Amino acid sequence: MASNKIFDRFIKGYGGTFESYGFAISELNRRFERCPNQGHDSSTRDFIWSLFQELVLKAGQQAKTEYDLYKGQWIIYAKMLDYRRRMEKSKANEILQLQLKAYIQMSSLESRLSLKCVVISGRCCEFCDSLNEKEYNIAEVLDKQFLGSKNCTNDRGCNCSYSLIPERGLDGSFISIK
Repeated sequence: MASNKIFDRFIKGYGGTFESYGFAISELNRRFERCPNQGHDSSTRDFIWSLFQELVLKAGQQAKTEYDLYKGQWIIYAKMLDYRRRMEKSKANEILQLQLKAYIQMSSLESRLSLKCVVISGRCCEFCDSLNEKEYNIAEVLDKQFLGSKNCTNDRGCNCSYSLIPERGLDGSFISIK
């Protein structure tokens, strides 16, 4: 079996996630052995990224409910974000946007209350700090993708998040949607 430090670190760090969706480590190793130019770091990274893309598709096919779909995306995008930032040293803000979107969609489906998003700045840059504690409706956040945007100037990538809080009526009571 061919050995490659990047692929070995990938298996060690992310193999469990792949196994949870039915990808055996032995199969991942076999596929890597057939990968052309496996000795080149860029080819190895491209191969790994294609596996992540395949994992997202497989998780979507396995999802029995819309909630399962978004939960799977949330988990996988978190791993993809970690991989890109830790192993590729990339900002990967586009992956953060996907992960946050899946989180919001999953949480919205799970809640019986009408929710809104509050930005929690990770103090990564002036732009993100300017959004700290601002409240937005969910549709606006999904449409505009405030966090992880091109406006974030942190060299290592945006580290901000959203907190979902229930909306309240004029009388202070929670607004139910179901």
